[in-house]
Amino acid sequence: MNETLEAQDLANGTKVSSPIGGYQFVQIHSEDEKDPDTIWLKGSDSCPAWNSASSTYRNSTEYLSLVQSTQSFYSQFNSILAAHLPPNKISYANAYDVFDIINVASIHNKTDIVTPEQLDQLRYYANEWESNMNYNASDSGRAIGGATLAGAFLKQLNESITSQGKLKFSLMTGSYNTFLAFFGLSGLKDLNNDFNGLPDYASSMVFELYSDTDGTTFPAEQDLRVRFLFRNGTDSSDELVAYPLFGTNSMALSYTDFRAHMNEFAINNATQWCSTCQQTQGFCSQPSIAGSSKTDDAVKSSSNGGRTGGISTAVAGVIGAVVALAVVGLFGLVLFLLRRRKNKNGVAAGAPVTRKYSKEASSIETRSV
Repeated sequence: MNETLEAQDLANGTKVSSPIGGYQFVQIHSEDEKDPDTIWLKGSDSCPAWNSASSTYRNSTEYLSLVQSTQSFYSQFNSILAAHLPPNKISYANAYDVFDIINVASIHNKTDIVTPEQLDQLRYYANEWESNMNYNASDSGRAIGGATLAGAFLKQLNESITSQGKLKFSLMTGSYNTFLAFFGLSGLKDLNNDFNGLPDYASSMVFELYSDTDGTTFPAEQDLRVRFLFRNGTDSSDELVAYPLFGTNSMALSYTDFRAHMNEFAINNATQWCSTCQQTQGFCSQPSIAGSSKTDDAVKSSSNGGRTGGISTAVAGVIGAVVALAVVGLFGLVLFLLRRRKNKNGVAAGAPVTRKYSKEASSIETRSV
């Protein structure tokens, strides 16, 4: 442990030691499900526009055909799932729920309840269902969750820049279907077919904001770059792998280019979300949406000057708030963890690692659980 982190000399000459040998506790922040800031991790929830857009798939010939053609396959799991789902719910119409229950049981039960081939087929149908429900190139409404998540990423990275690195690490936990929506919007689905399927439990997306310049001051915005990495699962063989975004074929983009690409589809505040979702109830009925009603212009064109509107550092916990310096060679890391379907609250954690700026910058990581 660095001695400077364990104790401090006060002006009167006394030395004050931090508790537990300098250990710094994480900050945890959550929001009530009716708060405007709950949109950032699960933007498709309570969104009429998403419900309408996703219904076009449920009414499609492709979907109806799959429900019919797969019924005999799903019916063989009726007895296995009797305690969890009624027979009329065990079908392609609930492809993810069926797969998730059986997959978790396969992980934890000592006795095999299905064959590997059956589990693979269940996963395939779950992939088809969730991929189609959460992204379509000709219907942006299905990917509203990914667009809102993109706005959350931009806000956190911008906070790291405008605060000169005081916001050092952002941890965000969200839903697998939000992952799929972002994969589509960012061009990852076109880049690699692996992004068309469900991420494994506890997968991670990471956005690294960094600089190649040397010095002890926070880099100028024009010197900042962004790199995207993905880790599918948490097995020892799973590693963070860098992928190019937006069809650029570049493993790293300048921050200004990255921000411009993200703003092509990002939802940057709650007012914009209410309009895009065509939602008029709940907090959307309020004349002013606290903490989120003003357009965050800094997300579109930021400078290194003071702080901006939008999500505060405290509220940032909801969207995974805490960009950190000098973490794996980065200033400001945003981590997004994939959770299972109904997660609505985010958890944030962070602590300064060092007071000296290196050539690293910040990153955003996202994971699924």
